[in-house]
Order: sequence, then C-alpha cells, then structure tokens
Amino acid sequence: MYSHTTLETVQALFLLSTVAQNALRPHDCYMYLGMALRSAVAIGMHQESSRVADQHGRRRTWWAIYNLELELCCASGRPDGLPRQEHIMVDLPHLQEELPEVSMINVMVEYGRIARQVLGMIYLQRRTLQEKLGSAREFDAALCNWRESLATTLYCGPQLEQPDYVERQSSAPFQSGRVRLLVEIVLELRFHHLRLLIHQPVLIIPIERSELYRWHIDNCLSSASSTVHHLHRAFKERQWFRSWWYNSTYCLFACMVLLYSILRKPLHQSIATVCHDVEMGLEVLQAMGSHRVVKRCYELVSEVYELAKKVIQDQPAPNQTGMSTNLEEDPIFPTLVDPFLLEEFAFYSETPGIHPPPWNAEMEVEDEETNSTLETFLSFMASRTGSV
Repeated sequence: MYSHTTLETVQALFLLSTVAQNALRPHDCYMYLGMALRSAVAIGMHQESSRVADQHGRRRTWWAIYNLELELCCASGRPDGLPRQEHIMVDLPHLQEELPEVSMINVMVEYGRIARQVLGMIYLQRRTLQEKLGSAREFDAALCNWRESLATTLYCGPQLEQPDYVERQSSAPFQSGRVRLLVEIVLELRFHHLRLLIHQPVLIIPIERSELYRWHIDNCLSSASSTVHHLHRAFKERQWFRSWWYNSTYCLFACMVLLYSILRKPLHQSIATVCHDVEMGLEVLQAMGSHRVVKRCYELVSEVYELAKKVIQDQPAPNQTGMSTNLEEDPIFPTLVDPFLLEEFAFYSETPGIHPPPWNAEMEVEDEETNSTLETFLSFMASRTGSV
C-alpha cells in the first residue's frame, strides 16, 4: 500500500478517517488521518509543485486533511502531527477555479490556525493560569473576527441569529439553499465549540476567585448554551441533520460544562435556565439515540443531571438571582424524538431498534452509582480542562 503512494492513496485514507469520525470511532479516525497526513507529506503535498498534473486536487486534499487534523486533535487533546506552519508552502484552493463548496475549506484554514494555537498554548504547554487567560483573550478576539469575516466570504454567520433557520436565497457562493444552510449550521457549531474550549480552563479555579474571571466564565457558559440551542433548533427544523452522529460530541461537551457550573457553585446564571439547556441537550442526544456511543453519552449526561438536581434541592429557594429553582416553571420544547427516524441511518448500531428511555423518564440513582458517576464526570472535566 505504501510502496507507491499517490494522491489517490492519500484521498482514500482521508475518506476512511472521515467515515470513522462520523461513526464515532475517534481512535480509528486518528490513525487513518495520521496515515493520510504522513502519506501527503511523503509525496510533497504540503508544498507547491508545477510538475504534477492535478494541482487543484492536491490543494483541496491537503487543506482538508489540515482542517480535520486540527479539529480532531482539539477534541481529543492530542498534539497534532502537522509540519510547522512555516514549512507549509502550498496555496489555498483558488476559488475561481473550484466548485463553490470548496470555499468551506478556505475559511476553515484560518479557524484551524486559531485552534492550533489554542491547543498548544492553553492545553499542551505548561503555563500559569494568568498566562493562559491572557492568551484566551487574544484567541477569543481572533475567533470573533473570523466569525465576522464569514459575512463577506460565505455570506453567513450573523444571519444564523434569525429564528427557525429560514431558508435564504443569496447570490453567493452556494447555489443550493440546503448546502448553504448546512454550512452555516456547521460553522456556528464550530465557533461556539472552540470558544468553549478557549475559556473552559477557568471553570476549575477556586470558587472564591471566580468573580475575578467572570468574563471568561460567562463566555464559556454562553457558548455551551448556544451550542445546545443551535443543535436543538437544527434538529427540530431539519430532520436529516439528526443522522450526523458527530454532533453528539458538541452536545456532550456543552452539557458537561453546564452541569459542572451547577455542581461547582455559586452559579452566575439562573439555575432554571441552565437546567432547561441541559434538558434540551438530552433531547438532542435522544434524537440520535440509536447509536450505542450516543446512548452512552445520553446516559452519562442523565446521571450527572440527577446529581445536579440533588445539589439544587439542597440549596435554599429562591436562589441568589431571586428566581425560583422549581424546574417545572420553565416550559420545555416539545420532544424531538421519533424512534423510527434514524433506523435507516443506523449503519453502525450494534442494537438496531433499541432506544434510550424517554428524556423525562425518572432514573433511580443508588449511592454507589452516584459515586461512580461523579468520579467519571470529574475525570471527564479534568481531561477537558487540563492542569492550570
């Protein structure tokens, strides 16, 4: 296989990695993508060359690998295997010579560069909390500028704030309204996910110092909430989006951050609002629940949510914000669940036709199960925030 590496070899390995990613097999994705990346470097795809025939295909493939490598490493907390930035000397795809959809690759390259800096300077390097938070402010500004630039490069971004994802006609660059809509949803989810990662380390600082870092905490919780709301709205309006299994990772990270904010106390946001967001996240996970990994995500969030509700019950009411902690006061969106919707998409489910319990089903949690769940949850949050 590797005795004669070609562009087609690299593309085949890249496709295997994307299949593994969407099948929620992150280790397989990491390994296939690593082979694709090494193969690409071996044949010089990270540099321009006038001696090859399909230069357009080489550019598209290289930058697609670049983007996926950084996305995957940010999600897993592993260092990327890319060459140093100054050693990458290949042009971005020339949009005037490509299909309109290729512009998605170009805008994700700048996003990937920010993500690479976040991964290295906030999570992988030994730095003080003050140094990390100083970098976090710079990265947050760069990420917000990237998002604003989408209004001119892809004619999307701020329009996502319009309700119900109304189909919009535009002259650029996507002719298909469905493709354009999908691009907008994906970019908005990635924006909030990376912003969550930028500010997440501040969540583990001592409670008595939390007020000093209110701006970081608010941005982190705001992005977690926005992630859940965008997913919920997309799932409600676009049923075909429910078969995108990888969205479960965005939902899991967002729900865990929201739950951690309840357990750590004191809470800057309304408890009822945060609980409402978590319940929306559970609905999203249940809508994808025919996949065994998604079912485990649903179970984990549900178990930690039970712990959070016990914490809430032990607090005096009304809470610090003057709002009631009665969870029944907030109306919940109608259930998203259609138990038959995803059966035809469940290629990787080991138990087709088996679905998790309804999102509002009561769950009995024994003391020993509570301890196990809490340990699992704290380990998960520690792995996401790193040492500070």
